[in-house]
Amino acid sequence: LFQKDYVRHRLAPSFITDTIDAEGTLFFDPLREQWIPEFCADLGLDPGWLPPVVKPYERVAAVSDQGASDTGLRAGTPVITGTTDTVAEVLGAGAVQAGAACVKLASVGRIAVVSSHPVARAHILNYRHVVDGLWYPGTASKYAASAFRWLREWLWSDDCEPSIYQRMDRVAATVPAGSQGVLFHPHLMGEWAPHWNEKMRGSFLGLTVRHGRAHLTRATLEGVAFALRDALIEMESLGLSAHDIRLIGQGANSELWAAIVCNVLNRPLMIPQSTDAAFGAALITAIGAGMIAPEPAAVNRVTHMRMHLEPDARLVSTYDTLFGIYREADAALRLVSERLYDFEHSQSGRSD
Repeated sequence: LFQKDYVRHRLAPSFITDTIDAEGTLFFDPLREQWIPEFCADLGLDPGWLPPVVKPYERVAAVSDQGASDTGLRAGTPVITGTTDTVAEVLGAGAVQAGAACVKLASVGRIAVVSSHPVARAHILNYRHVVDGLWYPGTASKYAASAFRWLREWLWSDDCEPSIYQRMDRVAATVPAGSQGVLFHPHLMGEWAPHWNEKMRGSFLGLTVRHGRAHLTRATLEGVAFALRDALIEMESLGLSAHDIRLIGQGANSELWAAIVCNVLNRPLMIPQSTDAAFGAALITAIGAGMIAPEPAAVNRVTHMRMHLEPDARLVSTYDTLFGIYREADAALRLVSERLYDFEHSQSGRSD
């Protein structure tokens, strides 16, 4: 059982899982909606050992007497199946129509584009949406907020104030768009979309004596945005259209970073009032309880945006130029990165 399924089983005995978690095992065929017998046979696994698969919002049980004793919940309280954090975030952000998308500034930079169909491409993960008839193919850049956290630990370690990230934003905002020629590639431990190369390495390029901490801080925010644009280009090359983008994750709390992403992508952005999975989980519970329908119109009535951003044509032009240089540098540095990776690993364990 998945973690959530085990917790639910302790609340109310139910050997069951949902379609999205089942797909994540790669043993489940979402089109035929069944465990894949060929895969099970290859591993000598009896499909009967695997749990039945239901929709995330199905009411599957009620809190047992033991579950009530363990948790303080009332016995008989309905228990809903539940699902993964990503689809809960997509639902909670109101991305419930084809063309809606979520860009998540968390440890990784995840992009999910809602579609009426799955896409066939290596590395692209396809999951069913909570709303029937929809999917959310997804991809990711490996470092997003984690790159900013790395910069804080490396370049701002002398500053321990609780609002350090707000201070970093304020300092970065003193530098103009483009960081006066400093360019950051956030490939700190390889890269996922669109390169899928564990040997890629990060870099700051364009440094001169007139650059300082403020430039490197802004360049980090911009470099992550460039990596997201690269990943989005790969998604749209598959015929997906992301014209209704929500920005979520802890990075969405930074007005500066949100504006940078808006201008680098050259797309209007919306920031939901709630940008975490908990709100989506609450919506799934409401659907299971019959309070709202699993339909776009019903979800849209209860999801609200706290901010709308529009691209600035002047800044878009600046970032278009710099993004071209970013991609040229990525291509030029690929072999250098791979050689540095090989050198690093050839030195592992040496003490001299």
